[in-house]
Amino acid sequence: MINQAALTDEFGQTSWIQFNSRVNQLISYLRQAGLQVGDAFAVVSGNRREFLEAYAAAAHGGWLIAPVNWHLVAEEIAYVLEDSGSKALFVDARFTDLGLETLKHPSCPTLNATLLLGASDPAAAGQFEDYETALATQSTDEPADQCLGGPMFYTSGTTGKPKGVKSGLSQTGAPIETLQMIGEGLSNMLQMPTQGNTLLVGPIYHSAQWAFSFLPLIAGSSMVIRHKFDAEEMLQLIDDHQITNVHLVPTQFIRALRLDDSIKSKFKGDSLSIAWHRATSPTHTSRPLPTASLSHTLLTTVSLSHPAHQSLSLTPCPPHSLSLTLPTTRASDPAAAGQFEDYETALATQSTDEPADQCLGGPMFYTSGTTGKPKGVKSGLSQTGAPIETLQMIGEGLSNMLQMPTQGNTLLVGPIYHSAQWAFSFLPLIAGSSMVIRHKFDAEEMLQLIDDHQITNVHLVPTQFIRALRLDDSIKSKFKGDSLSIAWHGAAPCPPDVKRSMIDWWGPVISEYYGSTEGSIVTTVDSNDWLNKPGTLGKPTAIMEVMVIKEDGSKAKTGESGTLYVKNLMGSDFEYHNDPEKTSEAHLEPGVFTFGDIGYLDEEGYLYMSDRKIDMIISGGVNIYPAEIEAVLINHPSVIDAAVFGIPNEEFGEEVKGAVELTEGFNADDSLAEEIMEHCRAHLAKFKVPRSIDFVETMPRHPTGKLLKRLLRDEYWKDSGRRI
Repeated sequence: MINQAALTDEFGQTSWIQFNSRVNQLISYLRQAGLQVGDAFAVVSGNRREFLEAYAAAAHGGWLIAPVNWHLVAEEIAYVLEDSGSKALFVDARFTDLGLETLKHPSCPTLNATLLLGASDPAAAGQFEDYETALATQSTDEPADQCLGGPMFYTSGTTGKPKGVKSGLSQTGAPIETLQMIGEGLSNMLQMPTQGNTLLVGPIYHSAQWAFSFLPLIAGSSMVIRHKFDAEEMLQLIDDHQITNVHLVPTQFIRALRLDDSIKSKFKGDSLSIAWHRATSPTHTSRPLPTASLSHTLLTTVSLSHPAHQSLSLTPCPPHSLSLTLPTTRASDPAAAGQFEDYETALATQSTDEPADQCLGGPMFYTSGTTGKPKGVKSGLSQTGAPIETLQMIGEGLSNMLQMPTQGNTLLVGPIYHSAQWAFSFLPLIAGSSMVIRHKFDAEEMLQLIDDHQITNVHLVPTQFIRALRLDDSIKSKFKGDSLSIAWHGAAPCPPDVKRSMIDWWGPVISEYYGSTEGSIVTTVDSNDWLNKPGTLGKPTAIMEVMVIKEDGSKAKTGESGTLYVKNLMGSDFEYHNDPEKTSEAHLEPGVFTFGDIGYLDEEGYLYMSDRKIDMIISGGVNIYPAEIEAVLINHPSVIDAAVFGIPNEEFGEEVKGAVELTEGFNADDSLAEEIMEHCRAHLAKFKVPRSIDFVETMPRHPTGKLLKRLLRDEYWKDSGRRI
């Protein structure tokens, strides 16, 4: 294999052994130029073999690579160089003039190295070093101390200057083995053969084109590259190079469809395993195209189907995955006669044979309506009509990513009408995990179920942690929990002391995620990382990017708070069903959206959330974040649940109000309220301490664990004539 072609473009081929040697040389060159682990360099280039060498060098040298859209002007490229902190610049010879203009621009930073890719250009003499000459000065030996690096893609700047996006794949310094794991994992999840042949006909400065080409390359797939798309040439390349996988966009579909029939009739396409395409639409409000389609769907669309691309037969889930523990009582209700048919009776009228023509469907979850009426959320999992095999792929991919055994035992003790409970139970079920189900949560029963059914994975919310921790020691001491592989939590902020107590009790199986119905899982953090960085929500997953945007629309610096925006690298997006205005409000630009949260990224890329923007209190011009105060309140022994919100104050605009639900055995009175406020004074700055405390019989929480603060807050604002 080492002498076979790894990369092929219009100018020639590079074998696997040559690819390895040249990347080694490039790493050594950049190190000699002074680049240290964590530094960055930028590339302004069309699709060509050298661009892939640059990506690979960054990935093995511990550097950030900033791929630059070659349609930008010199001023914009100089900005990217400055903003990314790039120490070196690579320029395609096709864009020599643009490169020279960039270097002359007053805002261009000083660079350690400038390289010209492709043919030498006399006009560049003295400004750029020839790429091949530079490589020739270095050894082909394997460089020592290699570590992981990755891309920092710049958005198109539709709302201002281009913005650099750091994702889980932008981390530097991790073990190099991580890269192959990511490449193989993504290739398997997306059904791209790890020993296949990838076709790249879209700009690899774009995150999706990179993910669908470079990551399969790392997993062992060769690549055929073209700088520009030509529909007829694409068909020829697929057949000539036995292409197994390709990433396209709808415009390319259209151009292929409009080819003359005499050209289309020559196309075989029998090597193709899968053709992915990204959803694109003029606005957020248009109905998105399915995020992904299998190759037989694409080929049927263009009237080029053949037997190799017919629908595959459904592989049933393992029989044990359908063995559910259900409540023992279930009966028809006479009051429902004539309005509802009994479910079991309905099923009994039908055959148990496998139905024909099965295809994918999915959920459309309705949000809890914390800011108004519930909104139906359509995501990539809400698509209908795709091949049924996609579902098992998603189930196995998520289970593997979240470390939930595919032949394990899932415990469901939260409402499955919520997206998180569905994702952490139904998708493992599809992957082969059995499930134990309860309608309502009981902390003591949960412990018993985990031990009795050898539960391997469970999803909980912080309120459930608190109720388990406050069980009598005689109950807690009986719990073994040795079957648990992982216990995920999310949906609401978890007070640090509560989480630390759970880790002390259950061990390092506690993991946290940040996400939402709209955007799925964005970041994750395990027990060990959290103990090292208390309060963090972790780093972005491999397919997610996180960006922090300030009120003025600029990108926040490290440690600086702003609105959190996320982007799915696979091109997935969402829309609110029948609510284009809300959809637009949630988006910064196509594919970049917010859940309304405020937070920041630290110097290592770990995410911290301050609060929800809608919950923030502004008192005397100072931003106050309720989550911090709630975490202090919940640590008072009398408090089992807490909410903090702003109420009208004539002088300061708002003041801090605390509401608490008491633990059984405590009496609500003025002395206890003062004791709770004194507890806050001992742990919080004076301006954060609640001015008053309300006692509520039951905190208004949605069954998912989300706190419905508006039900508490609105009572104080209804006669104020304002909302903030």
